[in-house]
Amino acid sequence: MNSAHHLKLAIQIGQIGLWEWDTGRDRMEWSDLMYDIHGLRRGEFGGTMADYRAMMHPDDAGKPLCGEFRIVRPGGEVRWISGKTETREGMVNGAVVDITAARRAEQELEQFIFHASHDLLEPLRTVTSFAQLMTREPKPEYVGFIVDGTRQMRWLVDGLLALSRVARFNPERVDCSRIVGGDAVVESGGLPEVTGDRAQLTQLFRQLIDNAVKFRAGHVRISAQAADGGFWRFCVQDNGIGFESARARELFVPFRRLHGREFPGAGLGLALCRRIVERHGGRIWAEAAPGEGASVYFTLPGADAAK
Repeated sequence: MNSAHHLKLAIQIGQIGLWEWDTGRDRMEWSDLMYDIHGLRRGEFGGTMADYRAMMHPDDAGKPLCGEFRIVRPGGEVRWISGKTETREGMVNGAVVDITAARRAEQELEQFIFHASHDLLEPLRTVTSFAQLMTREPKPEYVGFIVDGTRQMRWLVDGLLALSRVARFNPERVDCSRIVGGDAVVESGGLPEVTGDRAQLTQLFRQLIDNAVKFRAGHVRISAQAADGGFWRFCVQDNGIGFESARARELFVPFRRLHGREFPGAGLGLALCRRIVERHGGRIWAEAAPGEGASVYFTLPGADAAK
């Protein structure tokens, strides 16, 4: 077994950047991956410890290089780095890994848990408050408030369960015309075959149609056209109430409700759509204007991707 070859392979797979610092001469040598991680071209690094410290985020500049710290790439992009060091006879050897994706995932998870907890507690407080009132002074209207609170909690729990199931993925050849099916308000031409999880894609189209109808759309048109890289670009267009275009990105954020409590739901439907599309390697976005309807676009891999 060639240990040197396996070490090189492990470094490449793990995207590990290596550096060596001669403390006496104050010279740092970087591996190619160090340049990639720090967003520099070969030869652009000055080569001293001060040069490296200058690349670190101002709040982390004094931190040791054997833990987690942030760097600022040329152009201002901030990246999270995890580093390890070893000192031996005037030489310091180090290894770094870009952990930005993991850090962002942690932050998204924290935000998700915070909003999920908040949204679940709100109807729970309603149920608890009116249940207590019922014990002291029974009134028929209290029952309605309790039912509404439990219904909201059910929507939230169902939405959370649906999001968790997207992790399961069984790709196959799927005819989108068949899974859209017939609907009085839906117009769809000859939709293409794609590669994906049939149950998830059925849920995707159903959610987008239901969402359009909920926001007062009397007509929904679904179309598709070939896109780059063997993908298809779909468009679900409706004539509903629309929304401000500046808030289009908020549409797919969990628990974000552009129209407040005016319409029923848990604020998870379009977040589920986003997760399904991204699970299939595509992307999703929306365009709209108040009173002029909305168009939701998303991409899915074509049927040839199943080969």
